[in-house]
Amino acid sequence: ILSSLLYNRLISNPRDNDAIDHPFLPLHSAIKSHPLQQTWSILFTLYGDDHGSDVDSFERNIAHSVCSREIEDIITDIAIVDDISEELFLQTDKYGFIPLHLSVQNPNAHFDFVKAVVGRQKSSLPCEVQPLLGNMYAHFVPFQIAAAASCDLNIIYFLIRSHPSGVNPV
Repeated sequence: ILSSLLYNRLISNPRDNDAIDHPFLPLHSAIKSHPLQQTWSILFTLYGDDHGSDVDSFERNIAHSVCSREIEDIITDIAIVDDISEELFLQTDKYGFIPLHLSVQNPNAHFDFVKAVVGRQKSSLPCEVQPLLGNMYAHFVPFQIAAAASCDLNIIYFLIRSHPSGVNPV
């Protein structure tokens, strides 16, 4: 259904990526539409193998997409995070962010969601924002981004407790 609406094609007959000027990104589109959990499961089953690691024009994969959007249904969003391959949570977009960085910048960041993102890839905790395109968060680690973005204190404390070596004594 989403594929038909966004790409004018039936789900069973999507466009060929080589024949169009912009890539076919069914999972990115699905995430942006805030699908119900069952809808997401069906779309991920249909497209996960072929399009699970696709990137958009910002070089963001589906993990970036779910972490940067507004959270409407925490249960569905955590289910989406659980479906996404672990290695996608370490990929950097063209601004130097990994998905965890985006999730703590989210104005409505939710503790359980951030915890689920960390749980998918614990090695993302010490990852600094790469200094690309003049990023103001360059070299920040996740708890520093969370503090700068005025995240809930529970999220900041969770990130500090999860990566205490990131806190340098003065």
